[in-house]
Amino acid sequence: MAAILQSLPQGFQEAITDASQLPQDMLAQICQDVSTFLQYKSGPVKPEKYTQLLEAASASPTKVSMNSVVNALTYILRSAAALKLDGEEFQNQLITSDIFTKDVLDTLVHTWREQGRQLMETTSQLQCLNVGQLLDLQWRVGVAISSDDCKSLNSPHITLLLTIAETGGSITKHSVEMTLTQFRNFSRQLKEMAVLMETV
Repeated sequence: MAAILQSLPQGFQEAITDASQLPQDMLAQICQDVSTFLQYKSGPVKPEKYTQLLEAASASPTKVSMNSVVNALTYILRSAAALKLDGEEFQNQLITSDIFTKDVLDTLVHTWREQGRQLMETTSQLQCLNVGQLLDLQWRVGVAISSDDCKSLNSPHITLLLTIAETGGSITKHSVEMTLTQFRNFSRQLKEMAVLMETV
């Protein structure tokens, strides 16, 4: 089996079946949005947007899992970028599988021919820097009420849980605890970074 399709995530084939039920222009837009996300030009793709569009366009209820479709398309484009496939190699590897309909295959190949070079450049830059990708950031506020060695009790603290995709492919989680002052400083620095990144 082709390298891009060797270790498929669970539910991949069902997601591609769902993708084949979408209108081709919607599938092309999802591919474009996924590509933009993988180049760090936008935030994560919101499947709810497409679910609402699909429900509005269809008179009959749909059972398409838009979240699975987005994940499957992200997997394909990210894997192709990591393997540095040119347009012909990309098409040939997808053709070896019988899970792609002609419309899905044509849309993926078209997206790759337009965006593949930029996706490969972004992937190469991350690998050179050995920087992982932030997949998720969750936070919660808590208050310490008792401790053997902490003097500042009954003061709020913020716990961050970071989910990182390492450049080697593994996913790790890191937990960080901050005081309210540290969190405010962290938040301010993130806002400054966002402003600077908009000028690049």
